[in-house]
Amino acid sequence: MSEDHHTMHRVFAYGTLKRGLKNHHLMARARFLGLAASVPHYRMIAGDYPVLFEQGAGLLPVSGELFEVDDATLVELDKLESVGTLYDRKTVAIALGDAGVTDAFIYIGRPAAWASRGWLPFTARDADGRLHWPAPAG
Repeated sequence: MSEDHHTMHRVFAYGTLKRGLKNHHLMARARFLGLAASVPHYRMIAGDYPVLFEQGAGLLPVSGELFEVDDATLVELDKLESVGTLYDRKTVAIALGDAGVTDAFIYIGRPAAWASRGWLPFTARDADGRLHWPAPAG
């Protein structure tokens, strides 16, 4: 039995790629693995969508969703995220509930690319104290 899409990749979605949000259609061939959280801590800014950075004040874990995607989907995600210009795709540890910790790709903003945007820090948290976009209702 051969695999049409070759390698599968885990991707942590914390913004518009999450289920029900505007870019989730790019995940049409993805397999949802579950609700998850970053093990590393980040700071977040947001305008129309969130951006994570590895340095700065207020570093916290981030809540999101973990997916498994094929090669073609990963290429589309890299295009959406303007990898190499606006974001870097990195491998980090992601906590997947009771399933433990796994490695997954995450898109991290390049500070110089975002400095002039004037977007404000985003600090809304979920019930467990993790950064959560969009903010929980209430």
